[in-house]
Parts: sequence; C-alpha cells; structure tokens
Amino acid sequence: LGEDQIVFIKSGAIYLELFRASKAAVAEPSGGTGPEYPGWRHLAFTVNDVDAWLAEMGEGAVVTLGPVNFDAIIEGWRTAWLADPEGNIVEVSQGYSDQEPAPHL
Repeated sequence: LGEDQIVFIKSGAIYLELFRASKAAVAEPSGGTGPEYPGWRHLAFTVNDVDAWLAEMGEGAVVTLGPVNFDAIIEGWRTAWLADPEGNIVEVSQGYSDQEPAPHL
C-alpha cells in the first residue's frame, strides 16, 4: 500500500477496508485465536443520509470526526465517525461506490 492509499476488498455486500497504520502497535502481535485487546480500528455501516441519521440519533450521537465529504474521490461520498458507549469508533457513510475499473495494486 502507498502511504495514503486505501484498498477495499469486497465480498457480496461486505467490504474490508485496508490502510496503512499511522502509529506503532500498542502491544506485541498475538498468536492463537487473536489479540485479547482491542485490535480493530472501527466498524463501518452504510446509511442513506448521514445527516438525517445523525439528526435521528440526536444527543446520543458522539461524533468524533465529521461529517466529511469525499467528493474529490467519489461524488456524494460523505462519512462521519462516532464513539459508542465503550469508546469504540463506528463509521456511518453514504454514497460510496466501487471504482470502475478497479485500479491495479
């Protein structure tokens, strides 16, 4: 991956987003069934309208970043990141679509 490159891997309606970490790991890599500490960055969900979704959440929406427009990449792509009650980050996004054709990595 390039320094700012993001890669989406798609299987049906599910995407896995890969990007380079900007900081060192806080713990040594684990084996077995995986880490016993938080090891994922965030979960993401598609919504029809980010602003309407946030409005519906009202004061319960703890926005940590955004909403941000990514129109320079994909017209209509808009995203916000929120913290759940445990501090985990959840992304809500509208307007994302696959690039055609997908670039060669």
